[in-house]
Amino acid sequence: MTFALALATTTVTAQTPVWQGGVQSVATAAPNDDSGAIGQSVATDAANNVYVGGFLNSGQNSGVPAVQTFGSTTLSSTQLQSGFIAKLSPALQWQWAVRATTNQDALGIRLVTPDAAGNVYAAGEAISFGANSNVVTVGTLSRTINSTNTMFVTRLTPTGQPQWIAPVTNADDEGYVIPQTMSVDAVTGNIIVAGSYSGGAATFGTITLPDPSNDRNPRAVFVARLSPTGTWLSAISVVPTLSTTAPNLGLQVRAAAVGPQGQVTVAGTLQDASATFGTSTLTAATGSGTKLFVAQLNAANQWQWVATSTGAPASQALGVAYDRSGSLWVSGSAAAGTVLGSTTISTASPFVARLSAAGQWSTVGTASGGLTFGNITTDQAGNALVTGRLTSTISQLYTFGSLSFTATGRRSFVARFSTVGQWEYALPAPAINAGATTYYLSSPVLDQLGNLYTTGYFQGSLTLGSTTLTGHTSSTTFSGDVVVARLASAGVLSTRKITDLQPVALWPNPTTAAAGATLRLITPASQLLLVQLFDAVGRQVRHTSLKAGQQETTLPTAGLAPGLYTLRCGQSLEQLMVE
Repeated sequence: MTFALALATTTVTAQTPVWQGGVQSVATAAPNDDSGAIGQSVATDAANNVYVGGFLNSGQNSGVPAVQTFGSTTLSSTQLQSGFIAKLSPALQWQWAVRATTNQDALGIRLVTPDAAGNVYAAGEAISFGANSNVVTVGTLSRTINSTNTMFVTRLTPTGQPQWIAPVTNADDEGYVIPQTMSVDAVTGNIIVAGSYSGGAATFGTITLPDPSNDRNPRAVFVARLSPTGTWLSAISVVPTLSTTAPNLGLQVRAAAVGPQGQVTVAGTLQDASATFGTSTLTAATGSGTKLFVAQLNAANQWQWVATSTGAPASQALGVAYDRSGSLWVSGSAAAGTVLGSTTISTASPFVARLSAAGQWSTVGTASGGLTFGNITTDQAGNALVTGRLTSTISQLYTFGSLSFTATGRRSFVARFSTVGQWEYALPAPAINAGATTYYLSSPVLDQLGNLYTTGYFQGSLTLGSTTLTGHTSSTTFSGDVVVARLASAGVLSTRKITDLQPVALWPNPTTAAAGATLRLITPASQLLLVQLFDAVGRQVRHTSLKAGQQETTLPTAGLAPGLYTLRCGQSLEQLMVE
């Protein structure tokens, strides 16, 4: 019998955060080479491996292909732009890197997310400036997609082998489908993707969402669910009604997030338009400016609530993230006089604000000094961690509540805001030591140890703890190298016990295909728990469930090939050997 201790009993820590390391891609750059690469998305798994996705940009002026080395793997761009997906060990050593390309004009990877078995999913876009089809290639796997511009999701094994490509097409030659968040549903194992689309009808497998019937800027919201084998299971949309034909108005989706129970939130702005989320219709009258909104969809694809700003116009939601309880944090920018719940923001400033699981505004925090907030994430204690941009080129004082720091030059920062409404720290990223000042970090994510990772690009020389990185230098924007930076002790580790995380007994182990296996919890399940068995490449091969009050179940293994399998029961993991 094996016994997997999986209780969340880590002692709460609140150590001083410090930049403790980083890693880069290395360019093979000739003089005046204006090619480069950008990290667009970063994610971590339960073993603290790090995954990165982004772009390889050919020279904007020269047309020179980008040639970037990730550890022992060298990738080069084709056409205007190619994408990449890469894996790092917890020690920030490159494990593998895979290129994604199109036979048309450009392709980029926007999002990456791993599953419990170590597979990684990546979402991207392929763009053509004329042809009505794309051949998307990830590693050695290709798929022809009959659409001028297409979104796609691909899955790679823990060793970087692509398994499938699931496309989304747009009926308009100049329309787009843009993924803005992607996550694996911990309950079902399905992949949830949310974002926006424009131009024409968007098709997810056999499901077609309606034409937004407006200009080609992103104007409609979508939320789609994809099986682990690459089949689109569902897709829904919200299409606004415009009260004007102005090209930059309507519904703008700025951020989205997936919650712990498969719920999805989309956030953005509404201007000169109305939009209906379930039974709630929002209206931003012509000439009234932008209205900030945050809307939640449940796991059954039903809109539950919509929260909005009142008071002054011209406010925006730029980032959104769930905590473990299902509450939300929102980051954005607010005009003077913006009201969020009972809080009035008196001066124009960036903000973070908390929403309850029922969509009620509560804690709000702001900052000042000429800076912007961007993406946001949460730690195990439910605090918000926000990244942003310092915008001044000269020495400037930046203030976060009672905290402040002075910094020179444009660079990024990380700040933490507590659940009780206090800024706990605000820390600028290290300055560029030499060379150009092009430098940007975003897409924050925490690992299981409370370390924060962020990615972007840089030029010149950058020191992160004891690590000094040297990027190639060019006067052209986006011609730097990929950087992944680690901020140690960024998040608080919590003692909070997760309801579906408890010791699991599994026997016999090893077992045989004929014998099956018995799973037993130390106490009866407090809620419905999905029990899944994955093979070595992450495919679900068996599943069952434990009902609330049930303590034991049998998992059939008949027909399984000999090998090592991963069993997941709620949030608990165990390995099963079949002989």
